[in-house]
Amino acid sequence: MPREITGAELVRLTELHKLVSYKQASPAQQDEFMELMYRSGRLTDNQYKNYKNGQMVSVLVSSAMVIAGVYLLAKVLEKAWK
Repeated sequence: MPREITGAELVRLTELHKLVSYKQASPAQQDEFMELMYRSGRLTDNQYKNYKNGQMVSVLVSSAMVIAGVYLLAKVLEKAWK
């Protein structure tokens, strides 16, 4: 089950999402984005392992971008409805 990420992690996820989206992320920033997605339970063990092993990297990053976008939108809507 995915764990809730902290406020600081949410801010960092947003920053990294933008950088990866605009293809301005360094390899270290892309790794940080993928690690944060994994630690928050939004990537499976196998997906993260494949990413770290260099397998299907573009597919996994693209998928993580979509998942992160939906998650961030949900968080914005959640705050708006409170």
